[in-house]
Amino acid sequence: MEIELEKKPVSRLVPTDIVFQTPFWAAVKSSLGWRTLAFDFSFAGKEGDVLLLQRQMADHGNLVYVPQGPEALPDEEARGVFLESLANHVRGILGDSTRIVRFDLPWRSPYQDVAETSGLTDYRPETRVREMRMNFGTQTWNLRAAPSDVFAPVTMVIDLAPDLDDILSGMKPKTRYNIRLSERRGVVVKRMPVEFLPAFHRMYVQTASRDGFPVPSIEHLEALFRAADPAIDDVDVQMFCAFKDDELLAGAIIAFSEKCAIYLHGASYAMMRDHMASYAVQWAVMTYAKAYGCTWYDMFGVSPQGYEGHPLSGVRRFKSGFGGHIVQREGTWDYPFDPDLYSGFTFGELLADFST
Repeated sequence: MEIELEKKPVSRLVPTDIVFQTPFWAAVKSSLGWRTLAFDFSFAGKEGDVLLLQRQMADHGNLVYVPQGPEALPDEEARGVFLESLANHVRGILGDSTRIVRFDLPWRSPYQDVAETSGLTDYRPETRVREMRMNFGTQTWNLRAAPSDVFAPVTMVIDLAPDLDDILSGMKPKTRYNIRLSERRGVVVKRMPVEFLPAFHRMYVQTASRDGFPVPSIEHLEALFRAADPAIDDVDVQMFCAFKDDELLAGAIIAFSEKCAIYLHGASYAMMRDHMASYAVQWAVMTYAKAYGCTWYDMFGVSPQGYEGHPLSGVRRFKSGFGGHIVQREGTWDYPFDPDLYSGFTFGELLADFST
């Protein structure tokens, strides 16, 4: 089975609630140095389109990255064949300098049903087993599970279809208590303009230092707001900040599409943590998202179940209190055209290409 590709302007990408496959995200990444391309495709009777990002990997040729795409889902037994064909056709169009095609797949993990029937909310077998399944039917068996995922494959999703009282009652009691406690202690959440980003970023740097995760540059955050134009592709970006009097305590940057709100960035100061400002921020986001017309809220990455030492284990405890359900995605897969070059890279070297 061969894929057919036809290049088109990025502005003609089909509207989607996957914000990373929109003209908005193309504008964000273009301003940060990536080349952006869009293609229509057809494969085994299925049609769709896809946004690709391309950039130079130091002196090692080009990396092509498909962020949270393609959205179109082939039959399970053809998924690896589809990705192999797409990677090879992309290289045929972009040239032999393409060294790696990286897919960050939005597809539901085939192991989620196994996880749910076994009593686990998320389960992923060892890499060897996953690669055997993904490469079934391919010609080269060259699809590799990436050393780590660009986007966390396990996420927490909140159903916003019920009314606000029912959403609140679906939360864990301690979370409901903390939301109300923040109100009683005088925490106020405001939507802030882009000019407030330097203050948000200073808080973000402190959060990252405290919790041990990388922080994006302020240029990356500014690019989000520059690119957002709901009149073009129905994506809006808002910054929610919680204050006690005039003291900034916590905040979040959220992208809104037609049906989905997605939690892109969050930060908080360690001071006055007993004011539960982060809970107030999330409740304000949900309230705004529902009024915006969203039917679900993707709180984004959490740790896998049972991994208490995972960097996102505390995030999982916090987010799970809001009453969502776990969604496990396929995660990040690489198709390297130069296996020797690929094996010589550390994941840190590869990840550096996604830090902007």
